[in-house]
Amino acid sequence: MLDDASNDRTMGSIPITSISAGELIARNAPKLMARSRYMAVNNNSMRQLVRLNVNNIVGDVGVVCVPKPLNRRGKVDAVAAADISRAWGEWSKRNNCDVGGRWSWLDYQDNAVASAAINGDFYIQLLGTGKYGLQLYMIDAARVPTDYSAARSPSPVINGARIDSITGRVDGYQVRGVFDTAGGSITELSAEEVCHGYISEMPGQYRGLPWASSALGDMHNLGKMDNAQLAASRNAASTLGFLTPETPEAAEALGLDPDDPDFEPEFEVEAGQWNTLPAGLKAEEFTGDAYPAAGYAPFVENTQHNIATGAGVSYTSLTGKYENMNYSGDRSSKLDERSNWKKKQRWLINNLHDVVYQRWLESALLAGEIKTIAGVAYGPGEIVRLSHVEWQPRGWDWVDPTKDIAAAKEAVKLKAKTISEIIRAQGKDPVKVWGEYAADIKAMEDAGIPEYMIKLTFADSVSAMTGGGTDEVM
Repeated sequence: MLDDASNDRTMGSIPITSISAGELIARNAPKLMARSRYMAVNNNSMRQLVRLNVNNIVGDVGVVCVPKPLNRRGKVDAVAAADISRAWGEWSKRNNCDVGGRWSWLDYQDNAVASAAINGDFYIQLLGTGKYGLQLYMIDAARVPTDYSAARSPSPVINGARIDSITGRVDGYQVRGVFDTAGGSITELSAEEVCHGYISEMPGQYRGLPWASSALGDMHNLGKMDNAQLAASRNAASTLGFLTPETPEAAEALGLDPDDPDFEPEFEVEAGQWNTLPAGLKAEEFTGDAYPAAGYAPFVENTQHNIATGAGVSYTSLTGKYENMNYSGDRSSKLDERSNWKKKQRWLINNLHDVVYQRWLESALLAGEIKTIAGVAYGPGEIVRLSHVEWQPRGWDWVDPTKDIAAAKEAVKLKAKTISEIIRAQGKDPVKVWGEYAADIKAMEDAGIPEYMIKLTFADSVSAMTGGGTDEVM
């Protein structure tokens, strides 16, 4: 272990001087961000990583808002919850949510994750406009200069963020103009009007780093290797052979000068055609190395493993390759990957959804836009009881349905898990599921289905969830 502190030729290239988080980001973030943005457009692995993050953190419908307002008895007010959900759903449409009328709330979730993955963080300006008193505007992270710092007192600027020197709280952000990402004038926005999200990895950090920073070199090398192999393969496939004069006299008779740099005898070749060589020329078949080279496939696989490890995804998710991967190993990597997605889902909820929702609720109540079905508006004085909310992120299907469902049933039977917990793991709201059950029963009754048949149908469903019933049901 102590040998790693030596400064010999094997370890000498690794820095041995510690610097603050702010200085580390100021030195490296601009370059990492520029390269990450380039890779996000031009590199297949990087594009797949961004897609994986957006698809697994946000999902196809986004993180679902589940209002939990309380009544005077401290119980969930179902009527108020429905009223809030209705207003939130209306605000989530692009004409209400986005100041420019282009992006829906789902689009903002997608772009927040994509920006954090590519740039290291996201910035959303909260504007007091629109029907509900809140509209959003996405700020390109490149407009907030990571290399801009100023030793102001009592509020220094570190990596584009103005900091309270006593509490460490962010008071404002330095933002360049829309077309001035590489320089130009700077305007400060109050931290109260900006929703800023990034994954903090060290104390004193006020900006994030691109999520695939440690894998950028591997992605670049893999792309270069692909290009080199393609060039070599095309050259090998295009070179049929060589024509060589057998004697100097033959070359002279044919009017060929091998010393001439423009000496390139050419013959047109068509499929099924036989050609006759001029007397004195000898044809030699090209027998170069076969391409792709034997070491190419192992190099690609090893590099892709490194990229997947650095980006926190499974190898199979990154590449779509399942050869040489057994079921047990793939299952283990998938479960580990899902833990990473769940952690990032919680990060997104804390840094985006909670911030925007509380601001929206305050503004919508002031604007009188949260109403009962009869059109009566809720007042600002009710914000405390109405502010309770839960978020339901996307879940995942079973990795092995037969075994995983059996394990879930056993967990419920042993009281180790609740049915609601299992439903939430699938990315669904238990209350909504129970409502669908009730609606199904009511529809079956209205259709005239006998009661005993309804009981049999739902007895099987309950048995499947609770672990009861016969082996056939199991």
